[in-house]
Amino acid sequence: IYSMTQTFYNCTSLTTIPTTLFYFTRRLRTLTNTFRNTAINLLYADMFRYCVDLVSLNNTFDNAALTSVPAGLFNYNINLTTVSGTFSSNSMTSIPEQFFLNCPLLNDVSYIFAHNQITSIPDDIFGYSPNISTVAGAFTSYKGTSIREEIFANLHNVTNLSGVLSSSVNLTSIPNSLFKECTKVINMSSVLAGCSGLTGVAPVDLFFYAPDLTNVSY
Repeated sequence: IYSMTQTFYNCTSLTTIPTTLFYFTRRLRTLTNTFRNTAINLLYADMFRYCVDLVSLNNTFDNAALTSVPAGLFNYNINLTTVSGTFSSNSMTSIPEQFFLNCPLLNDVSYIFAHNQITSIPDDIFGYSPNISTVAGAFTSYKGTSIREEIFANLHNVTNLSGVLSSSVNLTSIPNSLFKECTKVINMSSVLAGCSGLTGVAPVDLFFYAPDLTNVSY
């Protein structure tokens, strides 16, 4: 098996994944929309342990019933490159530290945690993946009141930050140098659109460190 695209898509009453479901799928590379629009509410820390060739998880658990994800979920997936929308539209409140510890090839994390109930983000969330280029919408509707610049400190190769914190209505302030290390970014459209809780003066240096920036439109 190389792909499990839409295998359980729209199985809206499906709540549980057997612990051994992925034990014999060593060649599996793609999990796109696999459990999208289901009622899956629990993931296991080593569920992808034997999927050593896994490359892409696009919208895999989008709109499921997750309230958390286990630490070490991707510890054995060193070839993982794309996790676009993987956990979007759930009810998660936090993200484990060192979540992508063994994912050095990660490139696309767009919308991965969008539309959850997350109130804090680990400083090292992207600290082990220097090749990330797309973070578009990753934290859309973030529920925290503040955001730390350390979260973006390792994104030296990111080019797309569009909507990364859009609709984060609880945010009241952002660091002056939030994107200081994102020197290759090109697209920051709608980066803070809909952040209606922001007060005071806009950060002076928000775009200062991005000489190639071309798009900051809504």
